[in-house]
Amino acid sequence: MTPRPAFSHTLLRLAAPALLLLLVACGGTPTRQTQPEAASSAEAAYRDGDFATAAQGFLNAASLRRGQRNYYRLRAAEAWRENGDLNRAREVLSAGGHKGLTGDQPLRLNLLLAEIDLADGNPRAAQDWLRLPPDSVGDAYLSRYLDLRARAFADTDPVIAAGARARLDARLRTDERAANLAEIESLLDRLDDARLQSAAAALAGGDPLYPFMGRLLMRRGLPLPRAFDRGIEFARDLPPADADGWRPPFQVALLLPQSGNFAAAAAAVRDGFFAANFSETRRHPEIRVYDSGSSPESSRAAYDQAVADGAGLVVGPL
Repeated sequence: MTPRPAFSHTLLRLAAPALLLLLVACGGTPTRQTQPEAASSAEAAYRDGDFATAAQGFLNAASLRRGQRNYYRLRAAEAWRENGDLNRAREVLSAGGHKGLTGDQPLRLNLLLAEIDLADGNPRAAQDWLRLPPDSVGDAYLSRYLDLRARAFADTDPVIAAGARARLDARLRTDERAANLAEIESLLDRLDDARLQSAAAALAGGDPLYPFMGRLLMRRGLPLPRAFDRGIEFARDLPPADADGWRPPFQVALLLPQSGNFAAAAAAVRDGFFAANFSETRRHPEIRVYDSGSSPESSRAAYDQAVADGAGLVVGPL
């Protein structure tokens, strides 16, 4: 059996993050030369969903334009990926590299290489293509980047993997979020108390992973390194905004204790919240009240129920 071509050379992996930052900074397109006819036809086939024809056309273009060879190989590999054939994408990229790529092309290549490594069962190799800070990845590619990063680091660094999934959460469809939230909890459950506390303390303010770590700390009876960043936590994507920018969720959950020392204060919060909601003349959400009880466990149960019921915004617990 002929061995598969290898493209994950050590030096290239080590240089990839710095090279990617440099190339992204350059911007622009691969060249100002006129696109060969083979490439134009390939792009048309790609738009029409004929990815196999597109891939062959891009390879033909690569043979015609030496200076754009790696770009057209990338396009051919992307076409094979869209066709569901990562094996052919791997073969195409085995003779390519980052040289000559500009703008978002180095990132696209890294994403494809990482996806191939993951498909090959080699997550450690995939990690080398996914070292950029998520904040430096453009919005068009961020969801894919976060998903690949979470998968690549799941076995070796649950904090990085959970952080990627926490960022990804708000970008997912409603029917995808339950599985993603379960993955976050599974990753964090692998941390011992000391690692969980130190990792939570190291997170910057506003980090989307902090609420997940904070709730786990509370369930374990451990102190929070700081208060939650907000009393309001998003649990579902908001509906589209009105013309004036008003964008309430469809449903809001209030997590308040219904008995005990804080019941009176909770009742005042509840009444004020309802009064403010009903005084709003524009579209306003349905409000549901959940008993958060007096323990971390009861608060967690109330939160889980609110999310399961479809809350778009969770306020509390008090």
